[in-house]
Amino acid sequence: MNEAPQFYLLFTSIMALSVIIILLPNAPLITITIWTQVINAMLLPVVLISMITLTNKKNIMGVYTNKNFQNVIGWTTVVLLILLTAMLFLAPILKVFKGLIR
Repeated sequence: MNEAPQFYLLFTSIMALSVIIILLPNAPLITITIWTQVINAMLLPVVLISMITLTNKKNIMGVYTNKNFQNVIGWTTVVLLILLTAMLFLAPILKVFKGLIR
């Protein structure tokens, strides 16, 4: 706890807030679960870009930097996830436009 007090404070605060929300009477738990997973999916490309960038820095990773093949797999995954996230955003919009056209 002495090494990263800000991390533990933030982590504890998020956990406490989550517990309070879940314990609310008549809280829509299924909806909350779905929305947290949607938010996780949208943030995943940001995390992956940060991780790939970090693992390509020789001064940080030393001999453990990514090889070309690992970079191809990593960036392909990031591009696919960005496309899927865009589809997640556009699907409801396209349904609205589809209803207006008919």
